[in-house]
Amino acid sequence: MTQKPLNQSIFRLVVGLVVLTALTIFVNVWLTTKEQAQERLNRDLLIAENVLQRVLKSREDFLYNSTNVLTADFGFKQAVASSDKGTIDSALSNHGKRIKADLMAIVSLDGNTMTSVPAALNIQ
Repeated sequence: MTQKPLNQSIFRLVVGLVVLTALTIFVNVWLTTKEQAQERLNRDLLIAENVLQRVLKSREDFLYNSTNVLTADFGFKQAVASSDKGTIDSALSNHGKRIKADLMAIVSLDGNTMTSVPAALNIQ
């Protein structure tokens, strides 16, 4: 068995330690980066969720207030009470344009569509 020179043994030891240190640093950086990215993603998703909830709440309030305005209109109430489909459709169409709604409908308490503008939901 031949003996290795001392220089070669020291070189292998130093190279081994450098490689081990580099791998340790790489693994630590990898894990820390992954953890930071996950935390940032979770934080960004939470912010996005809050923004979406506020936008939806704002839209809900807007539609609720618009509905109150429409149902407070005496002419509209009278048209619904007398089942004047032409007047109801006209009022729904005008109000729908004002609030930029794609669909306006009147639904009875039992769930049946009385009328809609456009007539996509009308069943007759």
